[in-house]
Amino acid sequence: YAAWKMLQQLYDTEKDQLVLNNLFAVDPARFSRDYKEHTAVSDSANTLLLDYFKNLIIQPVFATVLDIVREAGGEQVRDKMFTGEHINTSENRGVLHVVLCSFGSLNTT
Repeated sequence: YAAWKMLQQLYDTEKDQLVLNNLFAVDPARFSRDYKEHTAVSDSANTLLLDYFKNLIIQPVFATVLDIVREAGGEQVRDKMFTGEHINTSENRGVLHVVLCSFGSLNTT
């Protein structure tokens, strides 16, 4: 994938600067930008906070990883997972990950 080569280039040029203390010093707004909060549709009291800011990742790296997912067809597989399509090739059925999250009725047979 072209994005994989780009990720390698980013690593080669940025690896020496990827020190967590330095990332916070250079970018004090790191927390407010680099976290994602997800609230359950069925219960707004249930919230999940993903804090990317504590990891050795910068925005260009994060964006490039998402490009790799897109190039590999990850979005299509994700969509198939949520519609219950048979993406579990070893058992020839839909995966059950989303059932555990109570997203409603899914066809997993």
